[in-house]
Amino acid sequence: MRENLEQQKYFVVYFAADDQDIEPQDAEYADILFACTRHLVEAIKLKNHNPLLNWMKARWESLKDLALTEFSFEGLSLEGQISQFAKITTNLKAIPDKRREMRQKINANTPSLIEALNDFIKEAKKSLRSDCQGLVIIVDNLDRIAYTKREGSQATMTRFT
Repeated sequence: MRENLEQQKYFVVYFAADDQDIEPQDAEYADILFACTRHLVEAIKLKNHNPLLNWMKARWESLKDLALTEFSFEGLSLEGQISQFAKITTNLKAIPDKRREMRQKINANTPSLIEALNDFIKEAKKSLRSDCQGLVIIVDNLDRIAYTKREGSQATMTRFT
């Protein structure tokens, strides 16, 4: 599928859901949303205006303890900022207590994260090749993710532009 889309001139961001970001036996919407965010930021390095990194900078004080490292987000290179974003998603899979804490923080900020994702996608489309038909995110192996309904949680559908 990926090769077919690339032949049709789509920019494809592909990752396996059960690989490094998402714990297959304990996954929720926030985990998948944040993993998609991470892979988009890594695949498309917007240098000037990056709405996702701006979103993260605005919430850095509440997120930095999840990276398990002390530093200031300000002053880091673009690659350094992306690296810290990746550390957070990796820690989410490895440390269950941090995963619950991050879910709470992401769930509280989901509307603004989705808005930042949509803004990022609009900016990314401008930076892609002129013959590019669009941007596609493929999250493989979602069928391997165990569905668990938690008390008080609700299913949510999200559409990115």
